[in-house]
Amino acid sequence: MMHKFSRALKVVGVVAFLFLANFRIFIVSPPRAYTCIFDGLNVPEHCFVGGVGVEILLWAVFSILFLLPLRDASIRERFLSYWGRNKLLVTFLSFAFLSLLWTLFLAGTLRNLIVLFAVTLVVSVWVVSETQEEVLGWLAWFTGTMILLTFWLALEFPDVGRANFYPYNGAWRGFFRNRNYLGSFMAFGNLLFLVRMLGVSWRSSIKLIVSAILYFLTLTLVYLSRSATGAILVVALHFFVGMAWLWLRFEKHLRAKHYYALGVAGLVGTLFFFWKLDAFLGLFNRSSTFTGRINLWRYLLEGWVSKKPLFGAGYGAVWYSSLKYQAQRAVGWLYLIHIGDSGFMDILLNLGWVGLGLLITILIVGAWRALVFAIKEKTIISFFPLLTIVYVILTNITLSYFMELEVYVWGLLVLALFWVTPSRPSKTPSATQTAD
Repeated sequence: MMHKFSRALKVVGVVAFLFLANFRIFIVSPPRAYTCIFDGLNVPEHCFVGGVGVEILLWAVFSILFLLPLRDASIRERFLSYWGRNKLLVTFLSFAFLSLLWTLFLAGTLRNLIVLFAVTLVVSVWVVSETQEEVLGWLAWFTGTMILLTFWLALEFPDVGRANFYPYNGAWRGFFRNRNYLGSFMAFGNLLFLVRMLGVSWRSSIKLIVSAILYFLTLTLVYLSRSATGAILVVALHFFVGMAWLWLRFEKHLRAKHYYALGVAGLVGTLFFFWKLDAFLGLFNRSSTFTGRINLWRYLLEGWVSKKPLFGAGYGAVWYSSLKYQAQRAVGWLYLIHIGDSGFMDILLNLGWVGLGLLITILIVGAWRALVFAIKEKTIISFFPLLTIVYVILTNITLSYFMELEVYVWGLLVLALFWVTPSRPSKTPSATQTAD
């Protein structure tokens, strides 16, 4: 009985943590912790605080709970070893912390840093204390919860679960603030269940059936969201999963000449893709202006990045300023702009070219490690960290998922980085140690 109670408590705790990581993109929350009136890049004239204390308290509680496994000496040793091999991540976090020295809004940057450090710490402990299969199981639980909640809201309360206003005209958004958040979230869920479906043993018929059902439900929700970003993510991720599956099937027969040919074909295909970008995006009823984002990014580069190009305005600080009003007037959008609609653009605004350079380096090194890990392990599940990094990169091209509002996608990146980090041989091996 106690074991079942402990298990149920853990399920509630993990799902609640993942819920909190997405809190700011849910319809029940204001997008930002503070509502401020600014004069350009000067300090705020006035701010309204929206539940910051409660939010920080919850992050503190989750951080303490997830730190408990570090009481085990072997897990603690592995945890420190993994952090020692992720110096780029440490450098990025340190630079974000140093931005407190020049931020235009100290309270906003401090709040964002607390959340950033908390989710990074929680996820890093999570990875070293549980197996990959266990972590994927928790992600599946959470995604399944959001699937049920989305269908319930959209069907029972359509005025809440659907965007019944121009220009979305009934597109599903479920529990999310915007249909694009739903589309992107469910695109990753679709990847999760696809990999689990392909990786599960055919003898595990229940897991296979459940994964298949959830795979089709996430696919359905991406379609109902009418999110071009979500649809493009689904197509791209299916392509990469297909490539991984084909490599696993035929890698014993591949020689150097085949890899050279594939490399040339990939380069030609990439060039052709960008040459015919409008035609490709047209399949999703979009153009190469990315629904007006190009004009927004041009304005941000010329009007704001140019003012603080190297170090930015401070981690997570710039959108507390008058930028949201000025950007709306400059690009002529119908609604207030709260983000740069690109994670890379928002990192550039907040941490400058130095911060963006560090982040891109982390992504490149992480992708290389993930590729080496997948080639070594030779299972479809072992490709999941690489596919996760691909998702993180792609979803941040036209959405801001680098800790601007939510921190879920950042948590997924940390998850992938720690999964594929080469570890030193442990002096006291642990039963919970995952495959490296």
